[in-house]
Amino acid sequence: MLVALLALAIASLKYSSEAWLALVAGVLTIAFFVALIIAAVDRGPRQAFAIGFALVGASYGYLVINSSMGEQSNSNPEFSNSSGRLPSTRLMGYIYRAVEDGRYYDVMTGLELPNYDPSQNPNRGAGGFAPGATMVGFRDVPPREIFMRIGHSWWALILGYAGGHFARFVYWRRVREEQPLATESS
Repeated sequence: MLVALLALAIASLKYSSEAWLALVAGVLTIAFFVALIIAAVDRGPRQAFAIGFALVGASYGYLVINSSMGEQSNSNPEFSNSSGRLPSTRLMGYIYRAVEDGRYYDVMTGLELPNYDPSQNPNRGAGGFAPGATMVGFRDVPPREIFMRIGHSWWALILGYAGGHFARFVYWRRVREEQPLATESS
């Protein structure tokens, strides 16, 4: 299961798109809702795991969403690979630069220009583009903001999972400490 999730994470980041974002966000949402239900109705170590998962995952999401507080711009710095403050954003910035494969495209048609070299554009005139020249744009592949959103969703799952295991550890430690007291009083 862990290997399958790792493969899914790698594929979703490498080929980031709206569809991958919807899938990963759906997995995160379902996992969070399942954890909340288990936290409310189950007991024992499963409840402890669910509470830890939900608390840590939700806290991470809160940090990501609210990191733009006090910023001058309306964009969230955690969805940019260069201006985020969280360690996870910085790490994903390195990963993004490793997988990023930007492409030039014709602005009018939207078609990719596979062999375009901006330093050797013969259509450039003295004051800009020559008449009839192709208007060229550049797009990030994969799209930077979608990549970062998918990455933060995976981080919420990973940190939630770690938080769940820590909560279960704390639960078992507390149970072991309470057992000798119960046997001494009998």
